[in-house]
Amino acid sequence: MVRVMIYCRLPRLDDNGENMRSQLQEVREYCKAQGYEIVEEVTEYHNNRTIGSNLLWIVSQHDRIAAVVVNDMSVICKAEKERELFEKLLNEVDVRLECIHR
Repeated sequence: MVRVMIYCRLPRLDDNGENMRSQLQEVREYCKAQGYEIVEEVTEYHNNRTIGSNLLWIVSQHDRIAAVVVNDMSVICKAEKERELFEKLLNEVDVRLECIHR
């Protein structure tokens, strides 16, 4: 079974947390359909113009996971260069970045 970490991020805290719950649920359902084992769920509220601090922690967890699953690449970062750098860091430790919306 493929062990994965879910990463969800919103630019700001929504009033009742519904947007985050919805994002998490969508990614959980995708992982279940793929037969993945979810070993960690990471959520954060951070503007998505830059890499969030939790993303660097995720790289350090490479020995526990085979992939990081997100619902949209924009949750990583809107800046393409930073997003590419994060993906490169993951690749260097043999972790893939998987997006459920292409």
